[in-house]
Amino acid sequence: MIKIKSIVFCALLFGALTCALLFLAETTVVPSANEIETMNQRTQEAVRNQLLGAEESLIQQSQSLSLDAKFASELAEVRERLLSATPSELKQQSKNTWNAGVFSSLLDWRESRASTISRNLNQTGQNAAIGSMTSQMPTADWWHKAPNLALAFATVPMKSGELSATLIANGTKGKDLQGGKRYDEEVASLRRVIETQKAEFDLFAWDGKMYFARISPLFKSGNLIGLSVVGMELSNDLSDRLESMLRDEIKILVVYSSPKLGTPGKRVVYASTSANKVAGDDIKKVLDGSRFKTSSDDAPKRFDEIAANKVYEKVSGKGGDYQLSRFVWTWNENAQADIYTYVDIDMSKAEIRRIDKIIVIVCLVGFVLALIIILASINSLQNRIQYIRKGFADAMRSGSPLDLEVLSTLMGENADVLGNVNVVRETDPNEENAAEEDWSNLMVDFDDAQNAKSDKEMTNDEIEKMKHDSDMQEAQKLFDEYMKARQENDIDTPMDFDCFMRRLHRNVVKIKETYHCEEVHFEVHVSDGNVLLKPKIVKK
Repeated sequence: MIKIKSIVFCALLFGALTCALLFLAETTVVPSANEIETMNQRTQEAVRNQLLGAEESLIQQSQSLSLDAKFASELAEVRERLLSATPSELKQQSKNTWNAGVFSSLLDWRESRASTISRNLNQTGQNAAIGSMTSQMPTADWWHKAPNLALAFATVPMKSGELSATLIANGTKGKDLQGGKRYDEEVASLRRVIETQKAEFDLFAWDGKMYFARISPLFKSGNLIGLSVVGMELSNDLSDRLESMLRDEIKILVVYSSPKLGTPGKRVVYASTSANKVAGDDIKKVLDGSRFKTSSDDAPKRFDEIAANKVYEKVSGKGGDYQLSRFVWTWNENAQADIYTYVDIDMSKAEIRRIDKIIVIVCLVGFVLALIIILASINSLQNRIQYIRKGFADAMRSGSPLDLEVLSTLMGENADVLGNVNVVRETDPNEENAAEEDWSNLMVDFDDAQNAKSDKEMTNDEIEKMKHDSDMQEAQKLFDEYMKARQENDIDTPMDFDCFMRRLHRNVVKIKETYHCEEVHFEVHVSDGNVLLKPKIVKK
């Protein structure tokens, strides 16, 4: 049978594996309300840090345009023409006849930025996280794309002495868009940058869309010559970028509110568009139809009534359970952008369901280990039975008393199955005559313990005499056949010709004494994977 220590080892291995899997199952518990609230707060901190990276990226994009010498030179040239233009010439300027150089510079700059970002993405990977210790992604590439808003304004003095922001070129759509119009009167951020001559962020409404933009002053020879507007459109892309750096159960909503400007609705919700997320329209329906409550005893609130910097739990409405919190990202006189962190509690609970899979895995592993032990036991038992049968057969052929000592010598480690049994072969008065008649079933195994003794029983002189008296040609032929059969049956116990001759001589002498014969010849015989010699006796 298989050794008991092997069974113990397999049992311990199975127990350790089971405990490890159960430990993992115990750690995937449903988070408490406090834990989810903490998760939400930490998520807000992480998102705020990411938004700092988004802002820094836009700053670097804007600076790269401000430092573009070709762009500044073209803008200064257009501005000089505007300052000395006659009314009729100004009318021509409004038809985009002067801004070709600035427009070309904007297009070249955006194309250069797009190529640089694409190259950086290929070198660092699409999912490189800004601010992570392993990231090599330049901060300017946080958005993974070039700015999709690029405007150039010239600052032209008015009769009142103030400067106006006059649109010179738009590099966003790849075409000229009505240059010559003054915009500082309707866009407060343009007016502030002209007055303070300092760059600032703003929610910039343009062409029916809303952008998060960086407005920067442009100088030449110490004079303010114009303004640049570099921006990223508020869309689902922003939610995608933020969510890609968070855990799966955490979602991001970017909510844009603009009660004054002509946007599609008072509140626009931007949600991730990735395949494993809920569609933005579906989320908006769930949110609009739900009510939310903080841990205090205040009354439930609608989604658009949620206050900033508090954590709310859904108390009614369709869909699963979740918590969300809000903070204000940026705003101006006419618009506001809020970031909502959205913890899906159902997805957090889903981890506990993995225990079902763990139980199945434990059962499968236990079944496999049990099957291995059973097969190993059967194989071990078969081997031991084979050795026992061989030991008895060898003992019967050896002519020695069949006691425990003889069997132990013949069967080696398999003799322990005999226990305290002491077996003695019964003899027959006519044993010699019976032996003479039974010689045809005799087999000689050169690998048994008795034959191994012959290696030390003969001196070198006796070996040489034995070789001299033997038919060496017949012995050599028999040795070759014997070794070939051993090789074919994968028996790799070393056996040279001298060893073979000593054992052959020992058995010839023994057979002649036992069976009173004149000559003994041998044939190679294979039985149950063992290579034996079958004697042929020639009587006197």
